[in-house]
Amino acid sequence: QDTLNEDFAACWDAPGERDKAERLMRRMQFLDKLAQEVRQLEERLDD
Repeated sequence: QDTLNEDFAACWDAPGERDKAERLMRRMQFLDKLAQEVRQLEERLDD
């Protein structure tokens, strides 16, 4: 996750790297959503 954030920060302001930044942003959003779903499943298992 930290590496992904660093890669995103490095290419966000770089000219010509906008497509890569957008792909990394989508990947980060996907991983956040996946982590949220895992937490919800863990809560259900605990109940």
